[in-house]
Amino acid sequence: QSMALTPYLVGMVLTHKAPLYVFSLPLIVFWTLALMNSLNMLDNMDGLSAGVSAIFAGLIAFYGFETGSPFVAGLGLLLALSCLGFLFFNLPIKGSAKIFMGDCGSMFLGILAAGLTVSGISVTTPHLMNKVLVPILLLAVPLFDTALVVIIRKREGRSVSQGGRDHSSHRLVYTGRSDKQTVGILFGLELLTGAAALIAERTQYPAATLGVFLVALVGFRAFGIYLSRFAQPVLTTASSQTKAVVRDGRRTGVRG
Repeated sequence: QSMALTPYLVGMVLTHKAPLYVFSLPLIVFWTLALMNSLNMLDNMDGLSAGVSAIFAGLIAFYGFETGSPFVAGLGLLLALSCLGFLFFNLPIKGSAKIFMGDCGSMFLGILAAGLTVSGISVTTPHLMNKVLVPILLLAVPLFDTALVVIIRKREGRSVSQGGRDHSSHRLVYTGRSDKQTVGILFGLELLTGAAALIAERTQYPAATLGVFLVALVGFRAFGIYLSRFAQPVLTTASSQTKAVVRDGRRTGVRG
């Protein structure tokens, strides 16, 4: 992943010739790798990673239009439309998914998301707090899912890299919701936090962004505590295991 990022990161540094940009390179590397892995880990249910990416891309495109950034607006719009086209086959209204994203697709979305947040938000907004907090809020759902998995696995003494059905999406299903209801809930959270972040940023008051971030932090913490109470049901027979893994023909895959 780091080797694949090298041309992209070098290009960003050469394009933005500000001296401090070089010193921020380690943070950009960490941010990009975090998004690559978060969107990859979120790809554990039909339409989830692509739908969250489409919502993010639509929001960042709107931000680009508002701030007069044609590159950000155009790339965000193209990404949103591409994800929506993919969702037509990955999250059909009826029946099961016809195509799946895979690691290459989800990690590529992570690279694009990192590039759009850095060039679209962190470079354009004048306030340091907005540079840091707005990108986090725009991608709150995948970051929350990764944090939830890491914290619970560490607490239980399991390897973080070990795959399992313990993501936020899986735990929502264990509460009795269907796969599509689960996806809809996470879509709503992504839209809510992302839109609130952009509204706060446009006020040009960093305190507004900080307020949105703190409210989101408390909300996601409570949501995580709630979800941590639900784990994969104990299966006693092979037939019951098959029914749990394949729910009405829908895919709820195991992701790291």
